[in-house]
Amino acid sequence: MTTTDELRELLGPVGIWMPPPAAIGLDPGEFARTVEDAGFSSVWIPGVNAAENLAALEPLLAATSRLVVATGIASVWTWPPAELAAAADRLTADYPDRFVLGLGVSHAPLVEATGQAYVRPLTKMRQFLDELPAMESTTVLAALGPKMLQLARDRTHGAHPYFTPPEHTVFARSVLGTDRLLVPELAVALAPGADGAAAARAYAKFYLKLPNYTSNLRTL
Repeated sequence: MTTTDELRELLGPVGIWMPPPAAIGLDPGEFARTVEDAGFSSVWIPGVNAAENLAALEPLLAATSRLVVATGIASVWTWPPAELAAAADRLTADYPDRFVLGLGVSHAPLVEATGQAYVRPLTKMRQFLDELPAMESTTVLAALGPKMLQLARDRTHGAHPYFTPPEHTVFARSVLGTDRLLVPELAVALAPGADGAAAARAYAKFYLKLPNYTSNLRTL
């Protein structure tokens, strides 16, 4: 079994989080090779809510030799646990040590848009993990609050928090301890001055409408 230190080495110090390449007009294989050639070790792809979304990650793996490809995240509201486990383990078998399954409870507006009630998300995650067959794939949770971080610590390889400031990374590490992965998404505006500030505000606008994120920021 791959150790946490080995997983950290595979993931590298800095990865890329971005939408599915094909969804924004990029060739997946060419995109993946560009990321790998630039020296990044991992890429995290959101919106993996159905079999076709997971299948769309395979071209990134096939086009590269070292790049780790991760879901950031697969929603537990849209996947049957056994189906997701089988699909994830197939990628792990075909591309050893190069696939990470990030699981999350998503957000009330997104889940309710599918006709489901967003009720007791922590319980939903616990139940999903209970029903998830034993897996070979590395698994992390999109954890923000202490209880979800504890669940990530106790039931998976670690946590993948999203839309968090560095202060949350310190808090998350204090909950996870040292023997679990912590892979936070930290957004950075590269443009200087007013252009960078405008880009940051535009990026944050959508996420500031989601209660999970705003509650976390208020807590911090």
